[in-house]
Amino acid sequence: AAGGLPSLFRWEWVTQISTGAGGVIDDNITALAFDDDGVLYIGNPTCLNVRAVNGSVVRISGLQGLPYGNITSISVADGPIVWIGTTMGLIRYDPAGNPAVLGDAFQYFYGPRWHPGTAITSVAATVAASAVP
Repeated sequence: AAGGLPSLFRWEWVTQISTGAGGVIDDNITALAFDDDGVLYIGNPTCLNVRAVNGSVVRISGLQGLPYGNITSISVADGPIVWIGTTMGLIRYDPAGNPAVLGDAFQYFYGPRWHPGTAITSVAATVAASAVP
């Protein structure tokens, strides 16, 4: 548990029962992945939710720069670089990037130039922070 204190979590609301801290997960969970620091990335058909080690949850959607929702898979590489598979292509997300700068936090790969078909059903990150959809 964070801070050495025992805690309980209800995953449908990602709420820490003892304090009430947390946030709402918008939809059914379709993908989960941890980075090396213990940050949990939660994908769903609506957006990406990021749960920090302290239990706080941040919602990342189109308003925050996410190119496409409907997440099908997530894999985390060193850095951390988060690779997000969707029903309409692949997204590279750099949590340290600036979402206000085009291509800094998010890069979107869609169409025959990047991969055959449209949907990414699973993704695996490599050591070099690249991905194999």
